[in-house]
Amino acid sequence: MRDVRRAFRRVPGLDDSRIHIRVRFGVVTLTGTVPESWQISRAGIAARSVLGVRSVSNRLTLRKRR
Repeated sequence: MRDVRRAFRRVPGLDDSRIHIRVRFGVVTLTGTVPESWQISRAGIAARSVLGVRSVSNRLTLRKRR
């Protein structure tokens, strides 16, 4: 999980403060919200780049603006 969080921090502009990460048997599940739509796909790409990750279930949604 720490490696996935580190991968997120290497993506310029990615707000991972409300992204929850679950890792089980090499399968990463991302849940939570992000403020911009491009961050959903970039978070998935970053998670897939981590050594040992077999697949990613990206369940991130767009945060509603107030």
